[in-house]
Amino acid sequence: MARGRRLRTEIDQLVEPTGVLIVADGANTLTPAAPGGYHPGDVDVQLALDDALACGDTAALTRLPAQVVGRVPFQVLAGLAEPAPRSAKELYRGAPYGVGYFAGVWQP
Repeated sequence: MARGRRLRTEIDQLVEPTGVLIVADGANTLTPAAPGGYHPGDVDVQLALDDALACGDTAALTRLPAQVVGRVPFQVLAGLAEPAPRSAKELYRGAPYGVGYFAGVWQP
């Protein structure tokens, strides 16, 4: 979260509008062929992550479990956007290759 807050401070000082791209994996255990093996319970973990990203729930991003491989970048996003984004839009969610992915746009 602290890194996200620092980044927000830097961005706020810029003259030009600036976007940030966060790239992170979700759970990597969602199918039998997944890189982390298959853990059926992690499907619910991924669903909760996707839902948090879809609605801009920064608090939920701070509580991600270890099954979410990219939890640190998601926590940076939470610090960057806290207390919450003005808007959150889901563009894609899925789990190709057994790894959870989400694409969306948050507006500060």
